Amino acid sequence: MITISVNNQPHPIAADASLGEFLASYAQADSQFAVAINGEFIPKSRYAQHPLRAGDQLDIVSPVGGG
Repeated sequence: MITISVNNQPHPIAADASLGEFLASYAQADSQFAVAINGEFIPKSRYAQHPLRAGDQLDIVSPVGGG
């Protein structure tokens, strides 16, 4: 197990987890969001391949409508 930070909250995860695997258990399947790891936005097409490492800082943000 390793620990990552998600929106400033610690989360223990399996040491070999990918971003895609983590998001499958963390987020609702039909929700819209963007993910940044250590300040860098990750394209959705790379979620499954992107490994998570101990100490990674994830920011998961949902779009906000308005004008």
